[in-house]
Amino acid sequence: MAESKSGDLHKIVTNGVRLAGDTMLVPGTSQLLDGQLGAGAVRAAAGIAARAVFGPIGWLAVAADSYAKSSTGRSLVDRIRRRGDDSQPAPAAAEEAPAAAEDAAS
Repeated sequence: MAESKSGDLHKIVTNGVRLAGDTMLVPGTSQLLDGQLGAGAVRAAAGIAARAVFGPIGWLAVAADSYAKSSTGRSLVDRIRRRGDDSQPAPAAAEEAPAAAEDAAS
């Protein structure tokens, strides 16, 4: 039980440090801490460019993407694309809908 609490605390602290680094220092800090130097450097450059063009919103968007990639392995862009693919109705559900409407009408 104590090992589980200590492991959870370690994960919380690690994620907090990653989030603080990405938002307060430079986007890409979480990836740099994970040892992904190339990806971290690209995110840092993208964050600086986004801040210059879009202001703090651009900085935070790149920081959120960096943190998501570091903590879940998937970037926000990947998550949005996947969510769009999931929103399409399944073929079986599309076929069942007209049959249900016919049953309700009779």
